[in-house]
Amino acid sequence: MTRILVTTTSFQDTPGEHHQVLADTGWEIVTARGPLTETDTLAAVGEVDGYICGDDAITRAVLERARPRLQVLSKYGIGVAIGTRPLRLSTAWNGSRASRNSFRGSITSRCIRT
Repeated sequence: MTRILVTTTSFQDTPGEHHQVLADTGWEIVTARGPLTETDTLAAVGEVDGYICGDDAITRAVLERARPRLQVLSKYGIGVAIGTRPLRLSTAWNGSRASRNSFRGSITSRCIRT
């Protein structure tokens, strides 16, 4: 079964249809209260297919731990503090592509597909 990790507290705490949209996928949703430290992120990412994060510590070690299962890493919110580093790191992965994405037209995300 597809497993999605959601750590962004604003996603979890803000009422709206995004909760139902995610629930309707039938995927297993795993939540944690971010922002996560590198240690906590390392412990959480090994067995997930998708990751909706906030300001968690996304390091090279985290991305290496997430491989090969992680397919999408999406930054929920605005800003580039977290987006810049993973985009640079993604170029080191063979076959990785970085792109901008939008969830339901109102949530700006930065995604890395492996």
